[in-house]
Amino acid sequence: MKILVASDSHGMTFRLIDAIRSENPDLLLFLGDGIRDLLAVRIAIPELPIEHVRGNCDHWSDGEAERILHIQGHSILLLHGHTQSVKRGLRKLWILARKWNVEAALYGHTHNASLTNRDGITFFNPGSIGQFGRASYGILEVEQAGIHYYLVPVLG
Repeated sequence: MKILVASDSHGMTFRLIDAIRSENPDLLLFLGDGIRDLLAVRIAIPELPIEHVRGNCDHWSDGEAERILHIQGHSILLLHGHTQSVKRGLRKLWILARKWNVEAALYGHTHNASLTNRDGITFFNPGSIGQFGRASYGILEVEQAGIHYYLVPVLG
């Protein structure tokens, strides 16, 4: 299963739509700060399944701030990151991920892409798809045997 992971679009809806059309994913995971952009995505590409969490700038959204998805036998924590203070490091997020016994935690908020592993838990931040100058998103290839993580820079 091919999954596009994006965060922090901040009104740059066209970048989300371009990435989806370029990658042709089976699922979009959106990690907040641009929930309104998902409305345009749903209109432009209505057949695409979308799962999301709200970010600190999604004030009007009543969506969950943190949630766990189970995809092909893998437990994945989705969050924007502000609730776990990820701008100060991943310690709180690591504690939460261990508590919930997930194998991966996907987060945004920092606008900085990163991929790290600690004690068997993968922490993946796809960066900001709305960032000027260094926009990016992530791709997950999920199989029962494991998850492969890719970071994709947005050109232009």
